[in-house]
Amino acid sequence: MPKISLKYNDKVIKEIVLTDAVVNIGRKADNDLVIDNLAVSSHHARIARVDGAFVIQDTGSTNGIFLNGEKISQHALAYGDQIMIGKHVVVFEDDVAAAPPPPAAEGRGTVRFGRYEVVKEIGHGAMGTVYLAKDTVGRRNVAVKTLKPSGVDAQELEDMKARFFREAESAKQLAHPAIVRVYDAGEEQGTAYFAMELLDGATLKDFCAKRGLLTVKRAVEITAFVADALAYAHAKTVVHRDVKPENIMILSNGDVKITDLGVAKLMDATQTQSGVVLGTPNYMSPEQLIGQKVDGRSDLFSLGVVFYELLTGVRPFQANNISEMLRLHDAHTPPAPSTIRAEVPPSVDAITLRALQRDLAERYQNGEQMAKDLRAVMHGL
Repeated sequence: MPKISLKYNDKVIKEIVLTDAVVNIGRKADNDLVIDNLAVSSHHARIARVDGAFVIQDTGSTNGIFLNGEKISQHALAYGDQIMIGKHVVVFEDDVAAAPPPPAAEGRGTVRFGRYEVVKEIGHGAMGTVYLAKDTVGRRNVAVKTLKPSGVDAQELEDMKARFFREAESAKQLAHPAIVRVYDAGEEQGTAYFAMELLDGATLKDFCAKRGLLTVKRAVEITAFVADALAYAHAKTVVHRDVKPENIMILSNGDVKITDLGVAKLMDATQTQSGVVLGTPNYMSPEQLIGQKVDGRSDLFSLGVVFYELLTGVRPFQANNISEMLRLHDAHTPPAPSTIRAEVPPSVDAITLRALQRDLAERYQNGEQMAKDLRAVMHGL
């Protein structure tokens, strides 16, 4: 079961197990979680379950709430998220003691998902767990992702599994050097899972956080690899829907890979409900923000946002919620990257701004075209 832990100076002050009931947070005594600090408003925030996801919302506080260091007004939570309210930290966690263990092979203590023998857990989120596992048939190490969402009823779970397997089948058809391979999908004792390529590297977000601003040439190179991969996926009628630095991996050998391609549609369908969009809207295309049906050009807009950020260190559009972002798209034209970083040449400016066009007809129509333009400018860098 999910829970929140209120911490101050790394000491746990109070824990609340989350249910369907709304949890109100603030300084006044009538809140469920009282934080006695002048930096905290009387009624600061609340956490509620919305279609299976727990969502935190600012309820008109003076100083705001910060999720993992970023100021937000409303956001769905994932395990491990840290919410800064005043000088206190509220951590969204899994109450591990209440969680059922993963499936074990009959008559043995070994944990298995089909033919995959678990070595250890390597990640955990609101939708399930990621394991390092051994493929007992293919004789290789793989990553196994499970679908084990909290707070959904039996029928919702069955619907999610059906979509999960459809998207996993689509993802299995993708074989491209810059796309993480999905090998297999199955179900073990009621837990849906898929096995995928195990990667040695870091997300683009973490890679840039450690290294700082990349050279213009390296930024162009990475974006070209991703554009190529998206062109391939789009030709197979697979749209990512969640292109962002966290879903791009830089491997230890320098290779670039897109993760969660083909699975993002499942996450979008099951977690984006009632006007709540999981993840920051800062990378989404205008058409995705308003809930229109999207195609590959939406992914290229998102890639344009990533490219702009790689070049300048800032995103072209920054807002706390979807309404603000839509107003920005209507009224704001981002400045050319060269106005922020003088060494960016006009040719790179042109590619970036074309990818970010609000009008679909003015945007890149396919990833192949964008990758071609990127590689053409690389020779002069």
